[in-house]
Amino acid sequence: MHYPYARSTCFPPAKRFPTGLLQLHTTTQSGASFLFGRLRNYFEDDEAGGQRDAVLHSSLLADAVEEAEADAVIAASNEFTFQPSTSHYGQRVRHFDAASASPENEVDLVHGEPVTPPGKSTFQAHFARVSTANQVQWAIRRLLEDRKVGRATHNIIAYRYFDAQRGVQVSDNDDDGENAAGGRLAALLELMDANNVLIIVSRWYGGIHLGPDRFKYISNCARALLESQGHGNFNDKRSSGLKKKR
Repeated sequence: MHYPYARSTCFPPAKRFPTGLLQLHTTTQSGASFLFGRLRNYFEDDEAGGQRDAVLHSSLLADAVEEAEADAVIAASNEFTFQPSTSHYGQRVRHFDAASASPENEVDLVHGEPVTPPGKSTFQAHFARVSTANQVQWAIRRLLEDRKVGRATHNIIAYRYFDAQRGVQVSDNDDDGENAAGGRLAALLELMDANNVLIIVSRWYGGIHLGPDRFKYISNCARALLESQGHGNFNDKRSSGLKKKR
């Protein structure tokens, strides 16, 4: 919580209003009222106190409103709207609020190696450890602000994390125009028991339709990056168990 404070170049004599000396700083209207009340009590015996009170109160409220408006401008400037280079492939417009730019939500992003199979399309996976919705939005925004990633034909998204504040498991996915690809990434995270993770696969279309094979490339580059970040032991154990049963 921010508290108002007063600063003066000298201390005024008792019962004398420090005209021209007092610099007032407030961040909220309630803070302005708080400081006004303190000063009003101090100068309550002044004959001209009532008039000065009115002037002071008006000045403080005006300052508070001005600062609130300035804060709103700053918050709006931290918002971001992603416009895809083309809507031909179904990539959608995304709007990010100011919280998605806050350093409090910053996470480390890890990028996999680009893969270009026959067909000229290129696939690349991106990974982040997340535990809140704001961290998810921060990571997606940071990726889309990158010119190369922003120009991808599709940025397919899936994430899973445990929301400790609400005590619930959260998961979601987004095809970004690559029909059914988001659901397949989500299934991969569940299969690998990967939690508190965000995985995004960018695809730059090469001009040749890959058919169902595109899902193989999307899943393979995502799996490789997840395994490099320590996810995949669950899948290995289950696979070894199945082999023993045979």
